[in-house]
Amino acid sequence: MYHGIYIIDEEPGKDGMLIPDIESFKGAVLANHRSWGDFVVDPYQGHSAVIGRFAAFVAMGFAGLLAVLSDRAIIIRRGKTTRKMLQAKCARYPRYLIYPEGTRRASEPNADQPIPLKGVGGLKNIWEAQVPALIVITVNKENILNERNGRVSFSTTLFRTREGPIHASD
Repeated sequence: MYHGIYIIDEEPGKDGMLIPDIESFKGAVLANHRSWGDFVVDPYQGHSAVIGRFAAFVAMGFAGLLAVLSDRAIIIRRGKTTRKMLQAKCARYPRYLIYPEGTRRASEPNADQPIPLKGVGGLKNIWEAQVPALIVITVNKENILNERNGRVSFSTTLFRTREGPIHASD
């Protein structure tokens, strides 16, 4: 348990904060992005650095500062960070976290319906770098820190499923 957060994994006996066998995985962790609560859970469970816009790290305040100081932040600036620059930054880490959906949408009426990706930038980088990708979907994260409702919970159960690793050659 991590500050009252408990994760139930799809695989029996693998419950806990860390994704099972994550420390032996090298590549990109693709996670679903639902709310600011994601930034509490996903870097921890993926034991990884996080790709994020500069504005997101600033908005996270002290937590964003800690990510930068602990060298767990891969900061991108829209329109300024090139694909090659991002690949070089990611290559410094055994694992890095990306949110391919690119948006928080937990409060929308169709929040649980699939949506088209905003772009292929991050996914294209993973393919070009030929790194494996681990897809991780964790639900209920928006109940940890829900900025839309102004609610914080210190006792939340999450449910996780995962697929992969998927290799670019697949």
